[in-house]
Amino acid sequence: MSLEADFRSFLTAIPAVAAAAPGPAGQVYPLFAPEQAVTPYLVYRRLSTARTFSHDGPVNPTTVVMRVTCWSKSYEQAVALAAAVTAAVGVPREAIAISSVQFMRPVDESDAFEPSPELLEQQYFGRQIDISLRHNE
Repeated sequence: MSLEADFRSFLTAIPAVAAAAPGPAGQVYPLFAPEQAVTPYLVYRRLSTARTFSHDGPVNPTTVVMRVTCWSKSYEQAVALAAAVTAAVGVPREAIAISSVQFMRPVDESDAFEPSPELLEQQYFGRQIDISLRHNE
């Protein structure tokens, strides 16, 4: 599987996420949520990939930064979901459920704002977490 597919599986396995965002897709989506998505839900995307090279070519592991945004109709629930994701990311290496990942750690967290009329009309609140991962490609 790809890192993104493994990362999605990791997110859907977080108990607070599974409890708060049930549904056929687990309410965890890549890049953007579909129009019919019901809050709360999570959206993830790859922000960057930093590869190291030697004279022989690429060197593993690679550093990837993934952004997870937790959306809800309640600011408190968005913050609570983000806290659950952050806690799950901060586990020791042996507990990481993605075999290609050597470590994960949250590197940034902020409120999310989407200046679209639909979100403003529905008043969705978001909290985003940037997560640094070291993994073998």
